Amino acid sequence: MGLLYNWSHLEIRILRLRDLQHFFTLLFFHAIASSISSHCDLMQAHFSRQHEIGELAKLNRKFSLEHRMDLKKYVRYAGAILLIRNTATSYLPMAYSVFLVLRTVVFSHSPTQHLPVITYFHYPKGYETWQVQLALNAFATYFYVMNTIFGSVIVMSNYFLGHISWYQLSLCVRYVRQLDAIESWEQARLHRLMNCVIKYHQHIMIHHSKFIRLSRVSILAYTFSCTFQLCTYIYSIIEMRKVKFIIQMVFTLILLYAFSSYGQKIVDEGERVRECLYDCEWVGRPLWFQKNLLIIMSRTLSSTEINCYGLLAINRLRFSKTLQAAYTYFNFLKGTVIQ
Repeated sequence: MGLLYNWSHLEIRILRLRDLQHFFTLLFFHAIASSISSHCDLMQAHFSRQHEIGELAKLNRKFSLEHRMDLKKYVRYAGAILLIRNTATSYLPMAYSVFLVLRTVVFSHSPTQHLPVITYFHYPKGYETWQVQLALNAFATYFYVMNTIFGSVIVMSNYFLGHISWYQLSLCVRYVRQLDAIESWEQARLHRLMNCVIKYHQHIMIHHSKFIRLSRVSILAYTFSCTFQLCTYIYSIIEMRKVKFIIQMVFTLILLYAFSSYGQKIVDEGERVRECLYDCEWVGRPLWFQKNLLIIMSRTLSSTEINCYGLLAINRLRFSKTLQAAYTYFNFLKGTVIQ
């Protein structure tokens, strides 16, 4: 958010739209803050490893070492990226604003007429006092503080819950291959491992459904927010010749691509589980094995795609569709402005 009163008519339209988007984003952060504990419960259940097959402990350890992900490290990275971005747009201008105000009030310098701009808050003409500017700058800085804290936590928690779904599906592929390698004469071990694989796959589907229920609102809001931001960034770059928005647009595209690609990885891994089950040798196996194999194969027909209320699905096509939607909104906005 920022403070200027002499924007052109075109810029005022864009700034008012961004003000509205920033306001709803702030409300959204506060609304879903209570769901973070549920995200933590799902992650804790995964890291406890209580649902993994204990008989294949060596396979579990090897797979865990190959695909280990440091949660704290990636949260710190996400927080650092948001902190650097928001420091340039908000924290440094706010610090300089406080310095100018202190210089005016304490050291009796000449009155401050205009404080540094914190993008992007439309400032109506006629209210250009430094007191109002400081208050709005403080509100804008509060938004960016919440953006840094909740943005890093919420984005990374959804990212890690998606990673857990991918991890469990990939581990299930290894379990199925181990099951297929057991000889038919090892009836007791075959029966025991088949039951464990069925239970583990059932746990995966339960975890994944909980992940979708917890994250679909935030993912839906984030996708619409990215579409809107990209639309306004494109408009600012092309129509208003504001090159500085390229950096923010690139940042938004990186996060959007990360979500889209990880959603596609989850879908691909679910299909790998299905393919491994189809490739299992069932000829000559006991009848109970064939029935159980048929049951788990029918369970894998359920898609692992992250679907948000049927409105959108997170997969590889989501990235290109979001760009197309942003460009469509840009053309619509351009047309309304010309009129």
